[in-house]
Amino acid sequence: MVSSSQSKAYNPFWESMLDDPFPTYRWLRDEHPVYHIEEFDCWAVSRFEDVMAISMDNDDFTIERGSAVGNLATRSLAADTTLFMSMDPPRHTAYRRVLSPWFRPSRVAALEPRLRQIVSTVMEPLVKRGTFDAVQDVASRVGARVTAAILGVPEEDADPLTQCVHRFQPYFHHRPPDDEESIAFRDAAAGDLVGYFVELSARRRREPGPQEDLVQVLIDAETPDGPLDDLAVATNLMGLWVGGVETVPKHFGSLVFWLHEFPEQRARVVADPALLAPAVEEALRYDAPTHMLGRTVARPRILHGVEMREGQGVLLLYASANRDEREFDDPECFDVTRRPPRQLAFGGGTHLCLGLHVARLESRLMLEALLEAGPSYVLESGVERCRLAGIHGYDAVPLSLRP
Repeated sequence: MVSSSQSKAYNPFWESMLDDPFPTYRWLRDEHPVYHIEEFDCWAVSRFEDVMAISMDNDDFTIERGSAVGNLATRSLAADTTLFMSMDPPRHTAYRRVLSPWFRPSRVAALEPRLRQIVSTVMEPLVKRGTFDAVQDVASRVGARVTAAILGVPEEDADPLTQCVHRFQPYFHHRPPDDEESIAFRDAAAGDLVGYFVELSARRRREPGPQEDLVQVLIDAETPDGPLDDLAVATNLMGLWVGGVETVPKHFGSLVFWLHEFPEQRARVVADPALLAPAVEEALRYDAPTHMLGRTVARPRILHGVEMREGQGVLLLYASANRDEREFDDPECFDVTRRPPRQLAFGGGTHLCLGLHVARLESRLMLEALLEAGPSYVLESGVERCRLAGIHGYDAVPLSLRP
């Protein structure tokens, strides 16, 4: 049942939306599938088919003005046009062609032994201890090391770089800071991250070696813009780094949390390891870490009788779409045996997440290791949900292992 206060308006920054947006998402889907957020003069689109259609429409909806709420709603951030994630086709297609071979299913599958080793190295001392945080101690450290291995970042730099992301990333997905100290804090963290990758690129040019990784791929790339300088290499490495270390930990926290909340579903996974991958997929659908990204209207469109004007931002509510009754049977039910043919946790269309196969593999291997060590794990006090407009999931999920 949707309360009257929830059914009157929607704003992604309201406390009620950070607490539990799903009742309001249902109201939006049923009554206002294209909703105008007056404060920001932008739109929120909530139904699955509409979100998918806009994601695939590069003519009427552009990503060149950015995709985060900071770009589209508050407009406090300008898109970086040297970042392939902020390019429309055909430029985006050319850049993606350079990078995509590293993320193909066959190549990712070949990484499984290396990823198993990383998960084992991280988990072994934690299992001996018996209590740990599934997000901070496991997923954040695994995600940083896996991303470092793929990109070509020295492993010893992985954790400090991840801390930089944690310092500035909230400002992309929530309201901008309104005081000089917070602005300086955000900008310093982002500057540290860009500076690191600029220096990494420059060092690799000075000291070329035989290693094959994404640093070298970007240095050697021939793009529609010509060879990339160190700053352009750094910008794209930074985008890939943020994508690799930010969402997987929050998703894994959700996966661990919801399996605990639905013990009969966890018991199914423990009894049948073939359900590990479907459980990961269901957690992605049920509680997507990226609640929304979006586009800008490139030319006027009418959708559900509403005119969307050129220049207006469009927030694509992935988390709402993934619980759309028009697409999923009983979508409010968490069901590890569900095998939907499609879902939107990784977006859709041209900008489908490049690292989706890596993310799925990481999560499956971490869940497998956790359930082997403590199939009846219990959550401890201190569970913290991420409270940002654009990113949900969990920042902390402390637990104790139980046989």
